[in-house]
Amino acid sequence: MLNKQLSRKLAILAVSALSVSSFASAAKAVNFVNGDFNSTTGTVPGELGFNASVTGWTPEGFNIVYTPSTVDTTGAVTHYPGTVSLWGPGNGSNNGLTATSPAGGNFLAIDGTSAAGTVGPGPGSVSQTLSGLTVGQDYAVSFWWAAGQQYGFTGDTTNQLIVSLGGQSQSTSVVSLPSEGFHPWEKQTFVFKADSSTAVLKFLANGTPDGLPPWALLDGVTVNSVPEAPVYIGGLVALGLGSVLRSKMNRKK
Repeated sequence: MLNKQLSRKLAILAVSALSVSSFASAAKAVNFVNGDFNSTTGTVPGELGFNASVTGWTPEGFNIVYTPSTVDTTGAVTHYPGTVSLWGPGNGSNNGLTATSPAGGNFLAIDGTSAAGTVGPGPGSVSQTLSGLTVGQDYAVSFWWAAGQQYGFTGDTTNQLIVSLGGQSQSTSVVSLPSEGFHPWEKQTFVFKADSSTAVLKFLANGTPDGLPPWALLDGVTVNSVPEAPVYIGGLVALGLGSVLRSKMNRKK
């Protein structure tokens, strides 16, 4: 009889632990939009703030939204005379640049020069104000990024993305590219702890040198709350199990 009672209590404890964990990890929905950059207006491909815009995002510096297959072929119309494209198979550089990002659809190219260069006002950045954050909650910002060089320029370059949420910043590794090179798309995730209910999420390109425009590519941005650690469930079950076992031992005395 005692074994049956013990089994029932353990089952109740397990369900309770899961319920409490689900409740604790359930954060308010974050108000974040258009992480795939597919909602646009104006001329696309085009320059943000000049002839194109991407819903929800505010640009600074020199930023371009590309449609699939245009980054190394037709390019994008910008304030700079002519069109701007990146080196790739479509214009004579077999550097591995792909026609699309792993996320599919549109993607951004962000000028990484550290000062106003010959083709734009860099450095480029895009930002969005998030609301609905829970203070003290961890949030995972995930995204795809890559790096390339503007067509028509040659010379070795470097680039990285600096990602910030509110007053916190984290950076990707600095990638070094040979002339006309391309750094393949890779997935990156940074975790930030919210210190207010609203915060600005920003992606800033940081490249060198000026005059040989290195560009950071960005797509597939997501923002999600991080679930509570599994040890939380284990701790609750362990505490409950200890209580049941102590009760059993006391009955035997």
